[in-house]
Amino acid sequence: MKKLIILILILIIVTGIIKAENIFTGLQTGYFFPSNKVFKELYGRGFYLSGEVGIDVWKKTSLFLGLRYFSKKGELSYTKEETTLEIIPIHLGVRLRLSEQKINPFLGASISLNFFRENVPLQAVSEIKLGFLVETGIFIRISKRYFIKFDFNYNYCQIKPFHTKINIGGINAGFGLKYCF
Repeated sequence: MKKLIILILILIIVTGIIKAENIFTGLQTGYFFPSNKVFKELYGRGFYLSGEVGIDVWKKTSLFLGLRYFSKKGELSYTKEETTLEIIPIHLGVRLRLSEQKINPFLGASISLNFFRENVPLQAVSEIKLGFLVETGIFIRISKRYFIKFDFNYNYCQIKPFHTKINIGGINAGFGLKYCF
């Protein structure tokens, strides 16, 4: 009974805080620069797509949930056989806006759950690992509800496919559109 009362109180508090005007969503694209040398040699750099939803929870602070999709084809060094790669990090984080003007710089940090899949001849490797992301950037207000977002971030996640440790993260530079309800 105590747990039910606590749950009801939490729901009342949360629904009192959450208003439609505090919720936002966004779509983005950008360019991924992997940090691991072997990864760069095999797959190189490339474009990614991402999206996020979030809520302003206190003054200039937001919580967000984001998903990024990166896919690339490569070839093995010696046999020249084709390989494919997919990396899907899901980020849960906090973002602090440094102002509330037309141009809003921000800083953020999140934990990430990284889904990794690589198909090489005769074998496929999949891993799911935790990592982290730090970010900075700006939001530029273009209307009451729309913002353009420019950001730079660094994602780190170490995995061990084929008995070799690699960081599947790196630097990302992106831009997108944010809509506030």
